[in-house]
Amino acid sequence: MYDLIQVGVAINFLSEDVIPISNQEDLNSGRYFFFKPEEVLGWCRQICRRYILRHDYHLGDFTVFLLK
Repeated sequence: MYDLIQVGVAINFLSEDVIPISNQEDLNSGRYFFFKPEEVLGWCRQICRRYILRHDYHLGDFTVFLLK
């Protein structure tokens, strides 16, 4: 997918870092998929050198922008 983009791509994730202990069952239920931002950034570093992590706009979400 990265090879096909001309400017960049944004990918939104649910963050595992902000799950309250009372909702930990959601983490393992299979209903939602949660990710750790540092693991996603490790994947991004393998694909490109220019990326932006936004983890400051909504509790429980983060977005990664991969730039050409």
